[in-house]
Amino acid sequence: MKTLLTATAIALLAGTPAAFAQSNDGNDVAPMAADNKVDTQTFVTTVPNANEFEIQSSRLAEEKSPSDDVKAFADEMIKDHTKAAEDFKAAMSQGQTTASIKPEI
Repeated sequence: MKTLLTATAIALLAGTPAAFAQSNDGNDVAPMAADNKVDTQTFVTTVPNANEFEIQSSRLAEEKSPSDDVKAFADEMIKDHTKAAEDFKAAMSQGQTTASIKPEI
């Protein structure tokens, strides 16, 4: 047992310098958001679908879960995503896009 612990400690210590020897080329910046652009129609279609999914799955959790904590969380999710859906719809009605906001679910 003592030999196994010693061998393990040596193996761990042998790998430590390699972990610290990683080069730091000063390029610690995350990829630019431009790499992940989404067109307006995709965004406008996805947001209502995501909200509707959260609402429906939370209703299911409220109905099926025996846990009061899960039911309380599901109720908060329903309230939050219903409000988010209403706010999004209001914002879209003030915008200049012709994209459809009807959920596809």
